[in-house]
Amino acid sequence: MTDFPSLKTFLDSSPTSFHAADSISAVLEKNGYKELDETQSWEMKSGRGYYLIRYNRAVIAFVPGGKPPEISGFRIAAAHLDSPVLKLKTESINRDKGVWKLPVEPYGSPVFQTWLDRELEIAGMVTYRDSSKTWRSSLPTAVIPSLAIHLNKEVNKGVELNAQTHMTALMPGMEENTDTNPLISGICSDLNISPDDYLASELYLVPVTQASYTGKGENQLIVSGRLDNLAMSHAILASMPKPDTVGDAGIIALWFDAEEVGNRTTAGAASLFPDEIIERIILSTGGGREELFRTRRKSFLVSADMAHAVHPNYSDRHDPGYSPLMGGGPVLK
Repeated sequence: MTDFPSLKTFLDSSPTSFHAADSISAVLEKNGYKELDETQSWEMKSGRGYYLIRYNRAVIAFVPGGKPPEISGFRIAAAHLDSPVLKLKTESINRDKGVWKLPVEPYGSPVFQTWLDRELEIAGMVTYRDSSKTWRSSLPTAVIPSLAIHLNKEVNKGVELNAQTHMTALMPGMEENTDTNPLISGICSDLNISPDDYLASELYLVPVTQASYTGKGENQLIVSGRLDNLAMSHAILASMPKPDTVGDAGIIALWFDAEEVGNRTTAGAASLFPDEIIERIILSTGGGREELFRTRRKSFLVSADMAHAVHPNYSDRHDPGYSPLMGGGPVLK
């Protein structure tokens, strides 16, 4: 069984990729890894651990090995920090029929039904004059109520939900005669900043339900959102060694953003981010393009993601000859 208390802490403290990056960097710092700045020159030594955060939402950590990378290569593991979610259209918040309406857009492919009738908090990154900071509401803030069965007798036959209309979150009404965005006002109050200093924010709705488990002993089932892919992100983090214990081959851990939307951002797996960092590691050790190409051939990467176990209630949706079982061990995809 996985170290559930540690995994639970990671899941509960990481409502967004921004918060997950913060959680990872805190653990790395505690374990002796030093943060690097991409805009500065680097001096690195074998047996020392380093990490960097790109755009507050993706992390790379590494330890150079005892031998040159073109000789021993790198052992690389990668995961992603983002999950399907509802992203707020922060500037479109409006008041209607006694409540504040928070329009959303899907990020990735969230299952809309699972967001209905739940207590929701808001979390993300806030940018203000001279700085930026992760933020999450301290209390349940909003709800997306479903339509009562009295007004839709066919609800149990299936309902098609429209993100633009049906998935708008509702927040309790405040003063009727105000043009002030209550969410922005609340953020400024929490961060103790002037509304004039507020610049922008990237915010998401997040269920307040914390990670838990059912069953006992080795038969426990973890119940949580964002397991795809915070579970593998945590596994990689938990496997990161003390820097002075790394042998001949260097290690690299990659925690990307934007996997749920195609990876094609500057913090995603399809970006130049990993290649740039690997090349900079080689350059800092006196190598060049020749050593870079040799290093690539000597290295290997494990892309650690979640796999679908066979669903007992929908077993016909799975390949009968390839049906992974929950708790059955790693899956090769």
